[in-house]
Amino acid sequence: MQDNELERDHAGQNDNYFFCNPLLLNGRTLDYRNFTLTSAGELSVIGKESGSSRSIKIPFYVSLRRNGQILELKDEDILNRVFHKIEISKILALAQPGDQLIIDPTQKEDWKAKRILKLIP
Repeated sequence: MQDNELERDHAGQNDNYFFCNPLLLNGRTLDYRNFTLTSAGELSVIGKESGSSRSIKIPFYVSLRRNGQILELKDEDILNRVFHKIEISKILALAQPGDQLIIDPTQKEDWKAKRILKLIP
């Protein structure tokens, strides 16, 4: 995992309803050490329901950054959609070693769950 580049917002500032690692791959906590360009499975972002210990799925965007620039692939609308879960191999098929996978919650109050993962072979 790389620097989260958190875009702090007043909304959600005092909320602690995210786990240390809010990413799940196939229903299990994502192991950053074993996450590579060949990883496959259903990726989701979770948090705790306010006032409860029950987990909820958080909607998110995914994007790829290469050489400091966000990729804009005209034939691939997958990078511009909101997801509650996604087959990660669809995104990784577009990536190259050294790219960064950005997982960014759609709601401002969920900013603490943003993650940036450097992709390795």
